[in-house]
Amino acid sequence: MVTLKTDDLSRLRKYDLFNITNISLLFLTLIIINFLLNYGHVLLLSAASQRIIYDLRVFIFSHLQALPFSFFDRNPVFSNVIITTIKDILLVAGIITIMFILNKTLAIVSISLFPILIILTIAFRLKAREIYRNVRTLLARINAYLAENISGMKTIQLFLREEENLERFKKINNLYFQSTMRNLKLNSVYRPAINTLSSFALALIVYYGGREFLKNRVEIGMLFLFFSYVQTLFRPIQDIAEKYDILQSAMASTERVVGLLNEPIPITNSSNPIRLDLAEGSIEFKNIWFSYTNDEWVLKNVSFKIHPGESVGFVGATGAGKTSIINLLCRFYEAQKGEILIDGINIKDLTSKDLRKNIAVIFQDVFLFATDIKENIRLNNRDISDEEVQAHLFIEE
Repeated sequence: MVTLKTDDLSRLRKYDLFNITNISLLFLTLIIINFLLNYGHVLLLSAASQRIIYDLRVFIFSHLQALPFSFFDRNPVFSNVIITTIKDILLVAGIITIMFILNKTLAIVSISLFPILIILTIAFRLKAREIYRNVRTLLARINAYLAENISGMKTIQLFLREEENLERFKKINNLYFQSTMRNLKLNSVYRPAINTLSSFALALIVYYGGREFLKNRVEIGMLFLFFSYVQTLFRPIQDIAEKYDILQSAMASTERVVGLLNEPIPITNSSNPIRLDLAEGSIEFKNIWFSYTNDEWVLKNVSFKIHPGESVGFVGATGAGKTSIINLLCRFYEAQKGEILIDGINIKDLTSKDLRKNIAVIFQDVFLFATDIKENIRLNNRDISDEEVQAHLFIEE
């Protein structure tokens, strides 16, 4: 046995130490590059998703402002997951590709339970979509009911409706609770099922790979590598399963957003509108027929003319059509038959802006925006000066 001197051993290990240093520096460089790439990846996708959400909010709000009153009569007031899910899907695809390159037989055994996983996921998806759709609808009902009751609390207390309204809220809340519990029960089956399939896949690798190892067809290193790959393979699948309920909720919400955006806007401006800066005040209804719902006419062949400077009052029982006349004049609703003229011009030939800036409407139920009194009077019209507001008398009271 030959024993090397310390100097000889140092010279012999010189290149090994040099290579270790280079490999360490290379590994450190890869870590830094990986950090920078991950930072850029998350930042880019997050910025893109936030920009999409921003544009979508603006578009939805703009669309809501253009919808007719009839839509609000029918309906009450009402990123990160995507990034990680895409990452998990790419990771699964990459692992499966590497497994097939290394050993096709072991790769087939490793993914043999995938058909069961796909069937389970499809069944879960169909059931979860139905439940989430119901959950979102009921949540909207709860929010709308709360908003209505908080806004009308004075009326509720005046007519002693607290107990009745509480019972109605309990019923809606109970329906929402039952729907969320069905969702929890469904997830309590799906997630453990994914974990169980993962364990079965590992067991198959141990059983089949162990037999192949005993027959000297597979090396122990390859068997250990596939065991590690299967664990890594099911980890992103479990991660996707955990986020699947969030994705289902997002898809159910998306359906509601798409439904809102597909809501038609029946009242539109003319392609060649007639300008009306300052109306003289002549108003004429010609053979107007109008109904909020099909064939339930509120106004039947109504005709009248109001000359500039005249004061006219509409008198009648509740439901006779007094408010409907004002709504049609402001073009909040569209008449099914007939014409409405201002200064001899059909209101359909005017832009909504020109029409409504010439009409002042005082509603029975006053709505105040969450700002000061001056801004509620102005409504962002900067042409109205502080002196013209003239509200100090009732403010002092």
